[in-house]
Amino acid sequence: MSKNAKQFAMSFDGDNRFASSMLKGKFQYYLEYDSPLSCQSFNASLALTKDFAEEVGKEERLFAWTLSDRLLDEHCHDPVLFAEALNKSSKKPVIMTISGRNSDSDRIKTLLAEAYEKGLRNFLACSGHLIEQDFSGNKRYFDSVATLGIAADFGKELRIGAVVNPFKYTAEDQLLQYAKMLCKVNNGASFLITQAGWDMKKAQELQWFLQKNNLTLPLIARVCYINFEEAEKLAEGYRPGVFLPVPMGCLFQQDASKTAEEYQEKQLFRLALQIVAHHRLGYSAIQIAGLHSASLLKKLFDKIDELEKELPDYNSWLAEWQKQFGDLNLSAT
Repeated sequence: MSKNAKQFAMSFDGDNRFASSMLKGKFQYYLEYDSPLSCQSFNASLALTKDFAEEVGKEERLFAWTLSDRLLDEHCHDPVLFAEALNKSSKKPVIMTISGRNSDSDRIKTLLAEAYEKGLRNFLACSGHLIEQDFSGNKRYFDSVATLGIAADFGKELRIGAVVNPFKYTAEDQLLQYAKMLCKVNNGASFLITQAGWDMKKAQELQWFLQKNNLTLPLIARVCYINFEEAEKLAEGYRPGVFLPVPMGCLFQQDASKTAEEYQEKQLFRLALQIVAHHRLGYSAIQIAGLHSASLLKKLFDKIDELEKELPDYNSWLAEWQKQFGDLNLSAT
């Protein structure tokens, strides 16, 4: 990214549906979409993104997108044009992630300015997967708190959130994570998105902490669908930002020994059960990662509808959760 100063025609019109909808308090669903790798053709990737957004955009229950940035690899296409494509092709708002992975302030400022000029108003500040420095010193990351400070220069119209990881199991790690979260809030984060995990006690604990400290900003839970092929390879590890307990991972691998159809049915049930839990716990929205087809998304929504009727309150959900996972240690990683 060039360090030369750039000038942009700043647009004061933009997509503010995300901000206005949050004020209404309606539970929402967002679909996570990964910025394509730079080794892939830019034009082909953009065309596929537009086609996918147009198809998925027909799903009325999906309110918005979140677009990742350098999640799977640091060599990804810059997210601005893909965020714009998702927005225009689906007619739905987009939360564009700005990752600090191997980044610097020049890149952050340029991405924000380009996105703002295109009418994008919703962002997520993410430090990104930490990469150790090599001997040349080229590997680095830019802290999300600093990104929040840069974003403040764009005015109050822009909404930028931050990431929080509730899946910490020592007092020191837990206090450090909550302290980092409070620092992000104090530096302008207007909503929070959790990293993905399966320990619902930790999801509830985070809500209690926010309520105890009178923090009323929207809290979004990131959940993850792990497909059949990924489950077969879980022993090789999984993507950053997903805290998969070992017993749950073993359960997924056992399921992968059956047919792909049986595996899919079990995964959709578990994911729907987890989503219903976050709704019962008072979360504002769900960010769904790992779903790459409109038909599968519809099946998930149908399963959620079923469970909402079968488990109408917290106690009925808890009984089902204990039935499914009561014997598993979901804090084990």
